[in-house]
Amino acid sequence: MKNVPVADPSKKSRHYWLLIPLAIAILFIGLFAGILIGKNLGKNSKKEEKETTDTTPRYSATGQLLVTDSRIVANSEEDSTSSNKDVLGADIAASRDLAKTVVKLLQGDTFYKKLAEKGNFTYSYKELKKATKVQDVKDTLFIEITVTLEDPEEAKQIANEMLAFTKPFFAEIIEYPIVTIVSYADSAVQSH
Repeated sequence: MKNVPVADPSKKSRHYWLLIPLAIAILFIGLFAGILIGKNLGKNSKKEEKETTDTTPRYSATGQLLVTDSRIVANSEEDSTSSNKDVLGADIAASRDLAKTVVKLLQGDTFYKKLAEKGNFTYSYKELKKATKVQDVKDTLFIEITVTLEDPEEAKQIANEMLAFTKPFFAEIIEYPIVTIVSYADSAVQSH
């Protein structure tokens, strides 16, 4: 009788154990690739959505405020003989700081909530806030309020109502800023 080679069962099982790490590696590579593809698809759909909404023309209307500290104005009127440049520089610096504080207050929810309550707007206070940019003009006492909407007349009207509302708003919360409207929004220009 001839010797027939018999397969050793322990050797066969070693080959299967070698396939398990390979299968796990392939699984992780597939998961990683799926995550990357999914993220890229999400970015592309957001990009396409943004591109479709950015095609609508938008118009910006801007007006300006001048902010001064009434305490400084009162002091300078009382002491009109003083020609000390240091005092004047300190007064201007204090007014600039006040202008920055006024900007922060005009960027806050309270301003927009009170404005929305007072005005006859079709926008919520959150929509008004989102449509508005308030900024101080660097190294000055001026503040710009810009409203950007799809309708140029509406942007102009809301910007001007905001400017007009600043005086009563600040009269309620802070007694010493003098907020003067320097320029109303004359027109709205296409912003993009």
